[in-house]
Amino acid sequence: MKKIFLIVTEDITKTETLSGSLGNLYANIYSWWLNIRLKLIVYFLQNFFNIKVLATNNQFRKHNSSEVLNYDKYLKISQIKQFRSHSWQLVNYIFQQLNITNDNKFLRKRNIKATKLWETYLAIKITHNYLIYFHLIEKIINEIKPKYVLVIGSSIQEKIALYFAKKNSIKSLKLNFLSSSFINKYLYIFFRQREISRKISEFIFRASQHDKNSQKTISSVLLSADFYRHLKTLVPLYNYLRKSKYFPCFVTNEKGMEDSINNFNLENPSMIYLANYLDVDYLNLNLANWKKKSRQLLKKTSKVFFKNIKNDEQFISSLIFSDLTPIITHGLILSNICLEAGFNLFEKIKPEGVIVVSDQRPVEVTLSLLAKKFQVPSILVSPHTVLGADETNRYNTTNKISVTGKYSYRKLLSLGVPQKKLYICGDPSYEYQNTTSKKQLYSQLGIKKLSQKIILLISFRSNPNIPQLEKKEFFLVASRAVEKIKSATLVIKPHPTEKRETLVQEVKKWGINKALISDNNTTELFDLLKYSNAILITWSMTGLEAIMHKIPVVVINTTCKNYDKFIPYVSNGGAVEAKNKEDLIKHLEIFIKLNSYLAKSRLKKAQKFIEEYIQSPDGKVCKRIVSLVTSQQ
Repeated sequence: MKKIFLIVTEDITKTETLSGSLGNLYANIYSWWLNIRLKLIVYFLQNFFNIKVLATNNQFRKHNSSEVLNYDKYLKISQIKQFRSHSWQLVNYIFQQLNITNDNKFLRKRNIKATKLWETYLAIKITHNYLIYFHLIEKIINEIKPKYVLVIGSSIQEKIALYFAKKNSIKSLKLNFLSSSFINKYLYIFFRQREISRKISEFIFRASQHDKNSQKTISSVLLSADFYRHLKTLVPLYNYLRKSKYFPCFVTNEKGMEDSINNFNLENPSMIYLANYLDVDYLNLNLANWKKKSRQLLKKTSKVFFKNIKNDEQFISSLIFSDLTPIITHGLILSNICLEAGFNLFEKIKPEGVIVVSDQRPVEVTLSLLAKKFQVPSILVSPHTVLGADETNRYNTTNKISVTGKYSYRKLLSLGVPQKKLYICGDPSYEYQNTTSKKQLYSQLGIKKLSQKIILLISFRSNPNIPQLEKKEFFLVASRAVEKIKSATLVIKPHPTEKRETLVQEVKKWGINKALISDNNTTELFDLLKYSNAILITWSMTGLEAIMHKIPVVVINTTCKNYDKFIPYVSNGGAVEAKNKEDLIKHLEIFIKLNSYLAKSRLKKAQKFIEEYIQSPDGKVCKRIVSLVTSQQ
């Protein structure tokens, strides 16, 4: 019997999502070169060993001489909860080392640790980029018991494989000659540093443009607008607060947020930039010193994490340095800026309350931390009907938490969130008064005939659970099916974190020419749902929102995966499943005729399904949430 030879390769899912002409070219060359090297190695080893290859889905196609183990077959979102405690232990350890290594003046601002703004962000990265792969590769090695382990690069996955080979006394080989893994590592750090650097630049620009005499001074309820997708939750609350004479105000420092708020057609919305409360002279005085201290801290920290690796914790901590580097070089500078500006804001206006939608972005964390410091009532209004990546979050930044329904309530209790903090209020987004007409929406999308039916496809960013090739198949089945229905038009909605230009390039590359792609900056999900006849998803939470709007949902599943492990749409009656183009055509022909008996029957079943996730709207959701903030005063 041939001995087992395990080849572990990099999971290139993230590389496949690079955008732009250069990004696409690089991703294709990277994938092609990895595949060529892999085939050559298998060719030379196939006569001597039983070869097993761990690779990204469809990256290395099966050969008679080898068995391919795909990452997406092993990665499970349900594992996030089991890694939660471990990820936070690592966050505490890593930031403790940072605080020991450096002086308090740089890592503390207004008596708040600068690292606080990055705790949740880092915990999520640790879970998804490291712990999942750490346990996955350990499990595979323990199950197949290879005689040899071979890696052909220096990616996170390959470093983990070598670590376990050494730990289990398995012979290992490293053939990373002409490997380009180091380029991926460099690009990741570069793009993340650039992203934070742009936020710092935006702060400096806003601070330099603002007249101190025009600073808002009236006491307000502050709503953190850190991410445009949060506006669907915040705008109804803003409207209710305004009617109740509470002087609400959006707080942001995101470029373009003002345009996103204006898309909701609010009358003279009150909005301030956090940078308005920061003196540009203060920035000019401190910025050079902060940069110097961050470089010194990076140098000191690298010595701590890369010496004397004796156990799993120290090994994982050394791996995490790629995600830690942008935080040290740029993130901690942003922390100092946010905390100083936030402190000035609170002193100036003495807010009556703070409302946030999450606990992981700089502005929302800043407002939550300062609310505690100034003893201002605060609430996190979670729009999540289910918890995915959010199971990693601590949910400890605000006094109270509002959830949409019983499911998320029970989930947070199981994570250890105190019951006295949790309140089932429902989803405020259903109290948004839509003012966009069908004619206006169709004009935005470029649909000429008002009689055309919209079939809305919800896009997503490729990930280890649903890789790029699977996404392509999803889009192609949807496109080909809708093309067969003359009265229908396929409209694709980009994911909130997905660039429209990237999606346009992908769709064009896949030969999809008749679909329309909406713009998240100008077209709201509310409007798309209102005028759509059916929603196409894999497992998106948008499906739950569609059901609440009484829009039928179809889960396209050409790979026969268990998408219900994320949200049990199909098994619990929330949606129907289409495994191929013919299935999809059949379902769409039913749903286009919403008044048919079969369509009404399926919608009724879906309404029963949704009760577990979202409390039925009664027009009092915003009232309940606002009362939770104001009753703390």
